[in-house]
Amino acid sequence: MVGLNSKKSIHIACQIVLILGFGASVCFGSFSLFLRREEVHRLLGLNSELYYVRDGKVNTYALGFEVVVPNEISELRFTWESLIHQKLQYSMAVLVNKTEALGTPHLDIPRKGLVPEEQEVFQVSLPCTGKQSEEVDVRIQINVTTESQLNVTFLTLKRRKICLK
Repeated sequence: MVGLNSKKSIHIACQIVLILGFGASVCFGSFSLFLRREEVHRLLGLNSELYYVRDGKVNTYALGFEVVVPNEISELRFTWESLIHQKLQYSMAVLVNKTEALGTPHLDIPRKGLVPEEQEVFQVSLPCTGKQSEEVDVRIQINVTTESQLNVTFLTLKRRKICLK
């Protein structure tokens, strides 16, 4: 596989694994989900990317943290891409514990669809209502599954949104 780009190499490796019967779990998760450097800097003041899934490996350490979202930030931007030429279906939900302080969250992509094959940014809007000051628990749930539905990855991204009156 010398000289092939990484996406093509991964795709060929997955095909070989499936043909030999080792199972799809080795190939599944061949996507990445992360916060770009600018987003991490905007949220946390750090100069680095934050990967939740990198090249198919789930970062459980990163998923364990609850990121505080200040009042002045009303949208979150995530970057993702499929790394294989197989349809990766996703479904997404945004759950909140208090609706008085936080309006209805909004995704700028459909709640169900296919993970893009090129890097793409999607946004979750978290609009404060201004009716009361509160810390709101936000859970962004993302499920990604292979076309054959043999493997599913469940992710829950935790946020604590600060809303001020």
